[in-house]
Amino acid sequence: MSLTRERAIQLRLDACRAEGQAASTLRLTERVLRRQLPRLARPVARVRRKDVVRWLAERAEEVSSATRSRELSTLRGLFRQLEDEGHMSEDPTRGLRVKVNHRAPLLLSGEQVQALLREAERTARSEARRRSLGLRNRATLELLYGLGLRASEACRVLVRDLDLVAGLVSVERSKRGKPAVLPLPPASTPSLEAYLAEGRPELVGRGDQSGGRVLVTERGRELSVTAVERILCKAAERAGISAHPHALRRSVATHLVQSGAGLLAVQHLLGHESLDTTQRYVAHGLEQLREAVDRLGPA
Repeated sequence: MSLTRERAIQLRLDACRAEGQAASTLRLTERVLRRQLPRLARPVARVRRKDVVRWLAERAEEVSSATRSRELSTLRGLFRQLEDEGHMSEDPTRGLRVKVNHRAPLLLSGEQVQALLREAERTARSEARRRSLGLRNRATLELLYGLGLRASEACRVLVRDLDLVAGLVSVERSKRGKPAVLPLPPASTPSLEAYLAEGRPELVGRGDQSGGRVLVTERGRELSVTAVERILCKAAERAGISAHPHALRRSVATHLVQSGAGLLAVQHLLGHESLDTTQRYVAHGLEQLREAVDRLGPA
């Protein structure tokens, strides 16, 4: 029996589950395989090295080197498994690498974050939906920046997880699935209160299909990570800056340390297993701070 694309994807996902990979990693693996395997333009078991090389060249015009490297790694995991299990004679990704162009991580200033929050509330929808979606967009960015959440974590927050009176939010971590209770910045509370009182009820209507999620689509369904990225990118475009969800995570970490917060507190907020990871997050921002202080010295 020939190996269909669907069967190959399921084999890979089953293997990843057996390895104990996180649910977020499984979703990413499935998304990459479903989107990129068809672009190789052959049945899975007949993919050749030249097909992968052509695909890499096409992707070079579309995404960053870091994204291509991650996608190639995902494909390599599949093809290596198919070779080991005898479904194909040779792994077509063997020996292929993507040279990643390492750039300084994107960090936003406090003024840029404020511009993003303002622009998030602007939408191109009709008046009936404009305020509801604007409140939703603002609440989305408040969760990303105010709590330093990953986009996937923000999407999973439930209404019952928010305690606006106590200023606390319960979060399920994307990595290792550990729960955490985080303090909500007082400045974020009014926006979340307005969204829950006015915006969300208008979006979910009478038939709530969101599963109790805080962030919902225009039709009241659970918001996706892609939608969160789109909300942020549109706000950034209107503000005339570059931004993505991870930039907000790095930025809030840096801003907290610059304001005097300890690394251990920032580590807990971001959910890092290792303090070294937190230190890497804020290192670039501290370099900028030192440069600013050096310039102020002579003045």
